[in-house]
Amino acid sequence: MSKQLPASRGVDDLLGVLRQRHQPAAPASAAVRPATPAAVEMDRRSWYMRRDVADSLARALDDLHYATRAPKHVILAAIVEHALADLDGIRDRLPDPPA
Repeated sequence: MSKQLPASRGVDDLLGVLRQRHQPAAPASAAVRPATPAAVEMDRRSWYMRRDVADSLARALDDLHYATRAPKHVILAAIVEHALADLDGIRDRLPDPPA
């Protein structure tokens, strides 16, 4: 049994297909494009912390991300906002200032 191939449409068709490969894709229509939230101003900061705490935070982010599929920046914001709502509880966990 031999495989039947479509008839060749000529060199011009082949050149057209090859040229199309290097054309930028047309943008998706508004009906197909997923809705994006309103623009939120983002910022990147660098913080130092104990490695074990950083590892725990990374694990929590991953666990919540895979459980909810929420973006990691949204999850991190929720964690920080939750902590900010309980500053007195955080203050109680800090060492006493030196005398």
